Amino acid sequence: MLLTGKAKKRFELWWDMQPNSYVQIKYDRSYLYLVYGNTVLVRLDSIPESMLWGLYQDWANSMNICLFVKQDFDGHLNYLRGYIPFVGGEAIYKNNDCFETNSEARKAAIDRLNELINKD
Repeated sequence: MLLTGKAKKRFELWWDMQPNSYVQIKYDRSYLYLVYGNTVLVRLDSIPESMLWGLYQDWANSMNICLFVKQDFDGHLNYLRGYIPFVGGEAIYKNNDCFETNSEARKAAIDRLNELINKD
């Protein structure tokens, strides 16, 4: 669920403008780290997916791109069918259906966000 290309660079710039900019983003061997001074706090790909998702949502919102995942319920039996990700108001489907897990839907949303930003 990591960003690539221009999206990764734009995320870094956004991060540096946040009030917590004393915590910096650094790269080493293609890994993204949050660093305070000379102390590595965490490798970004090792934090819980839900925390990373929240960072990406905040970043997308700063660019006026709505990023979220909606639960999809069966209208008649009222059971959870799956999850549908939305990026900028556009629904993303897996083979014309919803995703089975929230994690899959989030990954699809981030992939689509990467595509949108990197095509510029």
